[in-house]
Amino acid sequence: MPALAPGPHPGVDVHETKVLDPIDITVVDGIPVTTPERTLFDLGAVCGPLVVRMAFDKARKNGLLTFGSTELALRRLARRGRPGSRILRSVLASRDPSQAPSESEMETMLLDVVERHGLPRPVPQLEIFDRVGHFVARVDAAYPEQRIAIEYQSSQEHAEPEAIVRDSRRRKALKAIRWDVIEATAPELQDGGGPFCAALRAMIRAAA
Repeated sequence: MPALAPGPHPGVDVHETKVLDPIDITVVDGIPVTTPERTLFDLGAVCGPLVVRMAFDKARKNGLLTFGSTELALRRLARRGRPGSRILRSVLASRDPSQAPSESEMETMLLDVVERHGLPRPVPQLEIFDRVGHFVARVDAAYPEQRIAIEYQSSQEHAEPEAIVRDSRRRKALKAIRWDVIEATAPELQDGGGPFCAALRAMIRAAA
């Protein structure tokens, strides 16, 4: 992240560090900024785990960093009691390098809500095929063994008639191969996701 000039900045919280190695600095459009890995580490010092998870998933999706580069930065930067170490370490522990990152911040929130309610972590961005290998759908998250697909329902992306028809076809195609679908909305997740996770837990138990 680029540095701000000294002095007051209304509406902006400025956080400074006295330890910044040259390896943690890169240049974007001629502006010196901290590397994505260092930015994540610094976010962990001032933000909660969810914000860091969202930033990590987005940066990984956009090809700005990898698990390996982030782990190397964490090992180099982490010191006993140094802010940022604990949260970034927990974020890496919660992610599987072999799985695709979530596609949006709200999908990351969906995974976070599910885990906070004590449910198993679903597989993000799962591609589903029928018995003969034909592609059926790519869903936001899923429990393959229980054949449960989880979809984030965005009011903006799913309000158009074409999107409504497309979503209906996807649900019918999944139902035809005996998959159950459960949807979550932004208000549900922002409200803690209690009823949604209770319904999801019941589906998992029924499938078992």
